[in-house]
Amino acid sequence: LELFSQSSRFGVLFFCLLYLFCHTGSMHAQTWQWAEQGGSVAGFPNNQSLEDVVDMLVDEHGNVYVLALVNGDADPKIGDQVFTGYGSMDIMLASFACDGSLRWAKTIGGQNTDIPFALGIDSISQVYIYGTITGTINPNFGQTPVHIGQDTILEYTRKKLFFAVYDTLGVLTEFYLPEPDTFELPFTGNQQILSRDFSVAPNGDIYLLGYIQRAEIDYGNGFYIETEGWYILRYEQGHILADVVPLEIELERMSYGNFNHRFTRDHQTGNFYVSGTFNTYSANHPLIVGGDTINNWAVAAAFNAQGEYLWHRTNSTESFYTGFRGRPIVNEQGNILLSGATAH
Repeated sequence: LELFSQSSRFGVLFFCLLYLFCHTGSMHAQTWQWAEQGGSVAGFPNNQSLEDVVDMLVDEHGNVYVLALVNGDADPKIGDQVFTGYGSMDIMLASFACDGSLRWAKTIGGQNTDIPFALGIDSISQVYIYGTITGTINPNFGQTPVHIGQDTILEYTRKKLFFAVYDTLGVLTEFYLPEPDTFELPFTGNQQILSRDFSVAPNGDIYLLGYIQRAEIDYGNGFYIETEGWYILRYEQGHILADVVPLEIELERMSYGNFNHRFTRDHQTGNFYVSGTFNTYSANHPLIVGGDTINNWAVAAAFNAQGEYLWHRTNSTESFYTGFRGRPIVNEQGNILLSGATAH
C-alpha cells in the first residue's frame, strides 16, 4: 500500500488512516471508518516546504503510527489537541488506535530544519524513527536546543543523523546519534554519512544504508572505514555498530542527491534491496550497479548479505519523472513489491 498526502492551502496535513490497516478479512471495496487532521495552519516560512506524511506502519495490535514533517514555528495540532513546536521544520510521530482515537504524539526538533525519513518496528512493537536534526553548531549563536519530545534536550551537537525508539505506550527507550565522534566538516550536507533510509530487524538490529563521505576514521566500536562509498551499517540494540558491509553501488557523492532511493532487508535471507529514481538529466556522475551503468530513471537492485550484487532491473526507456517511489517490500513468499510512476 502506498499512501500519499497533500497539504491544503492552509498547510493542513491529513493523516489518512485507512480501514485497510485494521481489517484482516477478504478484500472488497473499502469504506472510510475514520480520518484525522493534523499539522499547522501557519504553513512554512516563505512557503519553501509543505507538511507531509513521510511514513506509516501498523503493529500487531492494530495500532497505527504516522511519521510526519510539520511546521514547528506554530504549535502543531492533531484534531483539537495542541503539541509543542520547536521552530522551523519539526518531526512528529503520532499513534492512533484502530478505532481512530489518538493514543499519543511526540514532536522532535529545534530552531532549524529537522527532517523525518522513515519508521521501523521490531518484534515487541517498539517503533523506530530515523531522521536528521540540526543542532546548535556553536553554543554562542544563541539558537534553541534540539528537543526529543519532553524526554531529552540536546544542548550542543554537530551530528545530524539520529535514531529514536519508543515503546508502544510512547515512552522513549533509546536515542542515538550514529555519526562518529571524530567530526570533521564533510563535503556534502554537513553529515558524515549521507543516508535516507533504514531497515529494522525483528530483534531490533538497525541496518542503515548510507554513503560514507569521510573515510579513514573510526565510525564506532573499532570499525575503521578506509574508503568512501556505499555501505550498510548494522547497529545492535539501536546504538552499537556491529558490522559494516560495502555495497556494489558506485555514485559520486556530488550526485548523491540525484538518486532518490529507499531500502529494505529481507530478514529471512539477509538480502538487501534498493529501489528508487535516478535523475539521469541532472546527475554529473553515472550510477553504476554491479558494474552496469544505469541509463534509465527507475532502478531496483538486489544484493546478498555480504553486499555482493545479485541483480538489477530498470525501466525500458529513459523517461522523465518515472521511477520507484516507495520502499521495496518483501512478502512472505520472498517476492519484491515496488510502487512508482510511469510516463507514456
